[in-house]
Amino acid sequence: MDDQARRHVIPGRRKPWYRILYLQVLIAILIGALLGWLAPQIATNDWVKALGDGFITLIRMMIAPVIFCTVVSWWEGELDRTKLEAALWRQVVPSDVATAVTTS
Repeated sequence: MDDQARRHVIPGRRKPWYRILYLQVLIAILIGALLGWLAPQIATNDWVKALGDGFITLIRMMIAPVIFCTVVSWWEGELDRTKLEAALWRQVVPSDVATAVTTS
């Protein structure tokens, strides 16, 4: 880095350990494993099952919008119209045909 670029870099403070996402996930896994091992009656409660089912439902609800946004952003970045039309024929038409066949 040259001197001019170095002046504009602001040294960032380190995040506290409890604000780092992967550490939060590891701690949650550890707590869940310990809870299941030490108190398995809690892990078999109905509210835990409802919590897990709700989480799975939320994940399923997010899959389609994420795929849609990914495809649309790819199409938007594709500037060549002939490539875009070819991609549409390769992707959209077979899925429409498969949907029509399976629903009839």
